[in-house]
Amino acid sequence: MMWEGPRKPRVHAKVGQDRARCSARVCPASGEDPAGHNPEVTVISRHWRGLARASQAETYVRHLRTETFPTLRKLPGFVSASILSRRLGAGVEFLIVTQWESLDAIVGFAGADPEAAVVPAEVAGMMVEYDRRVRHFEVIE
Repeated sequence: MMWEGPRKPRVHAKVGQDRARCSARVCPASGEDPAGHNPEVTVISRHWRGLARASQAETYVRHLRTETFPTLRKLPGFVSASILSRRLGAGVEFLIVTQWESLDAIVGFAGADPEAAVVPAEVAGMMVEYDRRVRHFEVIE
């Protein structure tokens, strides 16, 4: 199964539109620096960290690939997901980064509290420790 990479954030480039809507460092329409203006955010990046027991690391990756990611792909507003890992003394640390079209799309996944981590009991049992709260970042570029 091939995993599609992240979609590139859309960049506004119509001449004559308000430069406050530019999502690039330099507005492609005017060539001006939009610093001090709210950039047009088209992707929200959601970050969750967990430390898996070394003996459970492969099982966790398999769970992501066979259970979590296929479910996420079906949700409106889901863009992509990445698995980052590194070995630590107590196990394998994972950083799961998902990208979404909007905070509303994240609410559709996580519920009314979008910063609440969604951690199935099966996954919690694989972890030494994990974040109960996630972090969201606006993707500028």
